Amino acid sequence: MVKKGNIKKTLQELNRLYRNDATGRYSEYYSKLAHLELCGWIELAQDEIVLWAANKHIKNNQNLRDIKSTVKRNSNMGYDNNFKSMMKEVIGLIGFEKLEKKVDLTHRNILEVELENLKVTRNSHAHTNIKDCTRTLDAPSTNLSRMEKIYDALKEYERKIKQMKF
Repeated sequence: MVKKGNIKKTLQELNRLYRNDATGRYSEYYSKLAHLELCGWIELAQDEIVLWAANKHIKNNQNLRDIKSTVKRNSNMGYDNNFKSMMKEVIGLIGFEKLEKKVDLTHRNILEVELENLKVTRNSHAHTNIKDCTRTLDAPSTNLSRMEKIYDALKEYERKIKQMKF
């Protein structure tokens, strides 16, 4: 389900462009784009996990359509308000509590902390132009490192969800 090939290539290319920008004229653009690309990938990865669980376990077509509609309306990648909220619709609060107990605490903390931090910065970047960004833009290499940690955490959730019985 969750794959990192395309996002890794994109972030590597943006990092290469960033490093080769001798004048520094476009570095902000590469940084902003790397951040937004990473956030978009996280959102899609979360959607894939939720939809996989729904397709695997929900048998009622109307309920499945409801979950797909929820995923379609989702427009962010935070842990509590987005990922957890969507997963609770599929596996319930009891199921999500069981899932969180099974997931390695390090991976859970990575998702909770990194996603909330990324979400705040993403919202700042997505709703303003480049010159009005109030936060410092991280180099694409920073987002490449984040992607690797977040990928590992999402894969942990994916593995644990596949092991659960409903």
